[in-house]
Amino acid sequence: MAHLRHCFFQHLFFGTFLAIPMHADRLISYYFPELGVRAAWARLEHADARLHALSHAPKPAQDWLTQCVCAAALFTSGIKLQGKLSIQIRSQGALRQIFAECNNLGYLRGIARADSETAPFPAEFSIACARGHAAITIEPENGERYQGIVALADGIASTFEEYFNSSEQLPTRIMLANGVGNTTGFLIQRIAQAGGDDTALDSDGWNRIEQLLLTLKPEELVEIDE
Repeated sequence: MAHLRHCFFQHLFFGTFLAIPMHADRLISYYFPELGVRAAWARLEHADARLHALSHAPKPAQDWLTQCVCAAALFTSGIKLQGKLSIQIRSQGALRQIFAECNNLGYLRGIARADSETAPFPAEFSIACARGHAAITIEPENGERYQGIVALADGIASTFEEYFNSSEQLPTRIMLANGVGNTTGFLIQRIAQAGGDDTALDSDGWNRIEQLLLTLKPEELVEIDE
């Protein structure tokens, strides 16, 4: 018997870059130079609906896919990129692959592949993605391709936090949550002044913002607006 997998592939437009209705997909960046912190907020509504409607993957896999697409949009907010940024998750568990991509024009792509013979499909990310890894790839139109790889943690947000904290040496906090009709993400990242000099920054600024973010619950994240 052929080994079957659920698969979804759809090309979507990230609405921040067009004049579109209010309840569209949005990406907003924030910068707090006196604190040495940047932040980004993303909400997928149109993309979330399309991804869930057209995917035949199990519901948990659909939710993780939209989280990865949301994360890809968040990550593009912090780089000057003429090209595309992609996220790829591979594992030996029931969720075999997730691929998410966002380019500088705001186009999104997403694909999820799950083992159709695994029933019931695990609801926990760490079980569904056993023995896996994640890769973040930056592909500029002109220049060298860059890729970083990290072992999967117990969730998508914690995996990417580990990637930035360890591989990129950028203290980072990420929240990703699925709501009713939307997937929302929020990122804060510590940044240095030019030349790496932090002496002029508020020495406790990062800690205060980090602790404030930790008080935010997933069900609150998907309800608040910008």
